[in-house]
Amino acid sequence: MVLKNLEGGPHENGSNHSEQELLNAVRQAVTRDSVAHTEHAELASIRQRYEKLTPREKEVMALVVQGLLNKQIALKLSASEATI
Repeated sequence: MVLKNLEGGPHENGSNHSEQELLNAVRQAVTRDSVAHTEHAELASIRQRYEKLTPREKEVMALVVQGLLNKQIALKLSASEATI
């Protein structure tokens, strides 16, 4: 829609956006892009750290994500709670 308005000029299709409105729209777009970039970087970092876990650590992590307590995980994996 913004591109359509820019291509047609300020008065085509009944659009009469001020420069301030256009600047606000651009700022919002830049902010959204910045947030998306940050989220993508954080997710990549988490994936990278997850890949460094041993198979046993990944097994424990899966149970943690399910909401199990350390005591329950230890029992399920036949390990001591201190190990978990």
